[in-house]
Amino acid sequence: MTSDRPGDEVAVPRIGVLPRGSVKIAWQPASRRTMRIATSIAVLAIFGLILLWIFRGSPFGALGSVGLFLGVVLPLVTGFAWILRSASHTHHTRLDLPDEHRIPELPAWSRRHDRALVHKIQDSFIHPSRPLEGRVAIVHESIAAIVGLDPDDRLLEEEPLIQEGDVRWPLVVSMLALTPMIGIGIVATASGVSSWSFLPFLVIVGLGQLPQINLVARGLWSHFTRRYTMGPGFVHDLRTGRTISSDDAILFARPAWVTPLGKGQYVRADLLGPDVRLRLGFVDPSSPAFLEFWRRWCHPRPRPELKGMSDGEADRPGTTPSNVGD
Repeated sequence: MTSDRPGDEVAVPRIGVLPRGSVKIAWQPASRRTMRIATSIAVLAIFGLILLWIFRGSPFGALGSVGLFLGVVLPLVTGFAWILRSASHTHHTRLDLPDEHRIPELPAWSRRHDRALVHKIQDSFIHPSRPLEGRVAIVHESIAAIVGLDPDDRLLEEEPLIQEGDVRWPLVVSMLALTPMIGIGIVATASGVSSWSFLPFLVIVGLGQLPQINLVARGLWSHFTRRYTMGPGFVHDLRTGRTISSDDAILFARPAWVTPLGKGQYVRADLLGPDVRLRLGFVDPSSPAFLEFWRRWCHPRPRPELKGMSDGEADRPGTTPSNVGD
């Protein structure tokens, strides 16, 4: 981007921040203490379901009541307590940025505008847009406030790209959400109520856990397959041999989900280009997995030529993979 006077050049920030919108988002990663407590309660809830199933013939007897308390009452009380605590500890961080960091030509992020933003970023490679020229990443303000806009200048080694980070928290959340419904279903069936009449409620609750289940599944798949590596300014696909750099794609990082209380849930980080749409997911902006990826992709001195050559694809003439997928 250049100024109005010839000869004067203004450096365009490599990281752009979306305009502020009406959706205010805060991130609240689970602390170690919260994780320990929630994990313990989830284990007790599962033990309660086992007791409830074994003594389903007398669910309100002594041991059945213990199972009912552990498998239904305890996770429900924990869930309501977590919701109340989250509602009373909401802190929305705002960034005071120079105008050149924000991109007013783009709409503010919301789930309704997400697809339009993806198309605008991809179209910028085909129809060059000055607001996006020179950008390597476009990020939601709530995420930028955590990761910062000045990544480390130290040369970072190439490492496996592991998505999601620590998936224990979403797994525990899903367990605490599902165990009460399963426990109520056991009691209802034991009391003579048709299990089919209860099935819709279990399906509704299960559908609400799809983001967490998807996160866990993608994290495990990423950990065991090790398809991608990452280095300063590039992502390398071990399966196709293609190396994606900022010449090929722009990183678009935003929340994957926002709760009614305004809490950000999971980071959706897509690498978008004219023939690239690589979808990545992470637990939250402060997770080590996302921070390592952010530092490498946004590195001020990109070095895609440093990608590993152990697979020998660089020595094979005419190897030009056409695309990278999920």
